[in-house]
Amino acid sequence: MHRRRRGELRQALLRIESGKLANALEFGARARAAAIDLPGVVAGEVRIFDPVPMPLERLAGLERAQLLLESASRRALQQCLGPWLAALRALGTQGARARWHLEVDPQEI
Repeated sequence: MHRRRRGELRQALLRIESGKLANALEFGARARAAAIDLPGVVAGEVRIFDPVPMPLERLAGLERAQLLLESASRRALQQCLGPWLAALRALGTQGARARWHLEVDPQEI
């Protein structure tokens, strides 16, 4: 098993799929907006990036996008994830035309 060395960044990657890229990116923008006010983000301990198309943008008839959260502190990232997951679930019930999953410390981006 790969062990992280001191100073390596911790990451959480939100992968989003939809029939249209615009829907995936829109959900990503809403997910980013939901994360902006999280304590770790406000304190500057967690960086949140804009949603972007995935490198392999289209797969199995679905358009894909991703959104990355990153921190040098595992604790800061973990403290953001619980409230953010609740917000993501709420977004998913508001007529979103996208499905998503969150991967913590992804092997590939």
